[in-house]
Amino acid sequence: MPQFSVIIPAFNAAATIARTVECVLAQTSSDFEIIVVDDGSTDSTREVLERYAAQIRIVSQANRGLSAARNAGASLARARWLALLDADDTWTADKLEEIARALPLYPDAVMLFSDAICFDLSGTIAHGPFMPPQLAHAPSREEMMAGRFQILPSSAVIRRDTWERAGGFSEEFHGASGFEDAWFWLLLREQGPFAYLPARLVNYRVAPLITRLERYRPGFAIFTRLVRERYGVAGEPLIRARRDARVSLWARAGLIALAEGRAAEARYAFRNALRENPQRLKNLLRLCRTYLPTALARALTKSARDRASTDEPE
Repeated sequence: MPQFSVIIPAFNAAATIARTVECVLAQTSSDFEIIVVDDGSTDSTREVLERYAAQIRIVSQANRGLSAARNAGASLARARWLALLDADDTWTADKLEEIARALPLYPDAVMLFSDAICFDLSGTIAHGPFMPPQLAHAPSREEMMAGRFQILPSSAVIRRDTWERAGGFSEEFHGASGFEDAWFWLLLREQGPFAYLPARLVNYRVAPLITRLERYRPGFAIFTRLVRERYGVAGEPLIRARRDARVSLWARAGLIALAEGRAAEARYAFRNALRENPQRLKNLLRLCRTYLPTALARALTKSARDRASTDEPE
């Protein structure tokens, strides 16, 4: 029985899946199995995966969404530890070796996770480390209920029995990207403590900010409902923190666009910030700024890029 089952969900991932599979095959530890779930891809993902058929397990299913694909992989896993990896991310070669070395140090941990390096779609380092210093630790339940946590799925290694007790990823997120992981982390944390490794063991491929915010909007609505159903009033600080983070990110996208002279894009971002929190009047003033002459608007927003560079990805 292997020590780790690596679970890779893939949907129309032909452009990146080979690199992702190869980063696992190149691990310095060989005590693992790879399960790739092709979630109804309509491109050549399956054909790419067939190149590795002798080294991986390939599961094909009708498109059911990211949560269902991860759950399908977990249901077939043989190892005690399940290591998640998204189809457009990669690991450093020593990822599993580092995790294996850490396991005896955290015997009570139900999940271990690490830091990462963020890359944009061109492969250029985008944000540096994924983890902001104030969140670079294993969160308590109280911190998580206050929204003070940030965990990348491709960094997470989870005990299989804990995954099963928590019920896996909620498949209510079908058709909605984002927040299915934040919800699952809450359920896992109810089962026991996490452990954080500061090493940057993941190369995280970051989509453009506005693209992510739009993609995650339906997932946030589902997340909000599930938190309220499970935690009631106690979940409101978490919902508020996540909403405020989204509003801040919309504002950041608008400030960057305005500083770079893209008034229409800035206008779109500020309108969305106001849509998600109409009481943040500062964004109304920023929206008004987008109607000023370009040179004046850019001058008023000249430090936006510097402010934005200190923020972390959602």
